[in-house]
Amino acid sequence: MRAAQILPLLPSDYTGESTGAEIAVSGGGRFVYCSNRGHDSIAIFSADSRTGLLTAAGWVSSQGRTPRFIGFDPSRRFLYAANEQSDTIVAYLAHPSTGRLTPAGQPVRNASPVAIAFASLR
Repeated sequence: MRAAQILPLLPSDYTGESTGAEIAVSGGGRFVYCSNRGHDSIAIFSADSRTGLLTAAGWVSSQGRTPRFIGFDPSRRFLYAANEQSDTIVAYLAHPSTGRLTPAGQPVRNASPVAIAFASLR
């Protein structure tokens, strides 16, 4: 196995400590999202449909501290971030053509969230 590409998860002007935690891929695979603990952000990358190579498309605040988990709901329309050290879960609407994340609603309080799972209750 050989790496096809290695990219930084942080903006070039960030000088603090940070570690990546989770990777989520949009429906259709057009965008890749990575949570950054320390920078407290979600990195957004666009994927080239021909080569699969990624290009940084921006960063959005996780609206909390230490986003340990990010993941899509079953509809693939909403990305959720579990901010472990600020005790919040935040929802974002993921724009299907730009990859942009827009906060959706108010953060939900939950003691030290580290993962989110979705289940159908039928």
